[in-house]
Amino acid sequence: MREDIVRIAKDILYEVQTQEIDFSNVRGICAIVSNRLIEKYGDIEEDTYDDILASTLIKWEHFSGFIEYPVPSTNENYDARQAYNHFKLWEGEQLKLRIDLLKHIIKELEK
Repeated sequence: MREDIVRIAKDILYEVQTQEIDFSNVRGICAIVSNRLIEKYGDIEEDTYDDILASTLIKWEHFSGFIEYPVPSTNENYDARQAYNHFKLWEGEQLKLRIDLLKHIIKELEK
């Protein structure tokens, strides 16, 4: 499954960089990865998938402290969860952080 997550992360990164992804229907990285794994395998063992991703998220230099919302808020008045639910995730500083997180996931899982 590690290899699948790396491939999906690379696909997402490419789609973001080439603007081939429809951001109107996209949430966070974990949701995209999960949906694509489900498309491939039907059901997935969430514990396995979560463990693999969690082990990389906590090592990211910008980690918010929340496994469910790893990308930190870029607004000091909101925590990571609030930012996820209230702001555009794929624009501005949030976009830059998500690109950095994708690169981090790829690097960590390719070790």
